[in-house]
Amino acid sequence: MVQLQPVGYGIWTYEGSTVSFYGFPFPTRMCVIRLPGNRLWIHSPEKVKESLQQELQSLGEVAYLVSPNKLHHLFLDEWLECYPDALSYAAPGLIEKRRDLHFDGELGDKEKARAALRTMLAWQPENIILSHGRCIFGNGAAFLEKSFSWLAPME
Repeated sequence: MVQLQPVGYGIWTYEGSTVSFYGFPFPTRMCVIRLPGNRLWIHSPEKVKESLQQELQSLGEVAYLVSPNKLHHLFLDEWLECYPDALSYAAPGLIEKRRDLHFDGELGDKEKARAALRTMLAWQPENIILSHGRCIFGNGAAFLEKSFSWLAPME
């Protein structure tokens, strides 16, 4: 059974489990990007399943695990156990919250985020994959500008 859904060249999503967030059901989504050398970048790791691992293995080697905020760590321990050579990155504050997990670095530094946003806007993306809720199909650059306005000032 195919679980990864292609959304672009070297980009897949995986519709994950529904977790409880303050008592409300909260659907989750993982994103997989194949980098040069068939290295896989996993954003917001989902529950590890053997069938998912087999699909990932057919795409490349899991090299990076990214927990983009303090909520996206629920299944990270499973991923670190299955992929001990993968580099893992935590959102600000997550390293303190999950001292039981190993992280290779922490996300942060607004200037780097601004530079990354400028890079993404230069791509003029049409579509945006979100970890929760509906993905954006069409006019992705405008969505990025509005969503990341909190990073101002932009040049």
